[in-house]
Amino acid sequence: MGSVKKRQQDATPFRDYERQIRQQFTEIFARSGFDAGRDIAGIILNRWGHAYLSPAPGFFFGRDGKPAPSDVLRTAPFGRISFANTDLAGVMDHRYSILEADRAVAQLLDQVLSE
Repeated sequence: MGSVKKRQQDATPFRDYERQIRQQFTEIFARSGFDAGRDIAGIILNRWGHAYLSPAPGFFFGRDGKPAPSDVLRTAPFGRISFANTDLAGVMDHRYSILEADRAVAQLLDQVLSE
């Protein structure tokens, strides 16, 4: 039964996931001025399971003298938005999701507490 359910979930079209995500964000954040049409530039849906490693060239160490994308996103929040994602670590597993979340929250706490 579990494998049948899994196959059915994998068949869900991206547009259905996108609609659900936009709807949930709106329900959660609309009272704070959030507008999905204005505030969401794009949604990435990773259908791969955990522990899938897929860094692009230059991901870890940068390229052509430029810093690695993960370093740029990790360095400082954008306003009160801090980026946390296992893709930034290049290793998609639960350990890095926890480490990335901890780092991002610490950045925002430092920022808020220093204001």
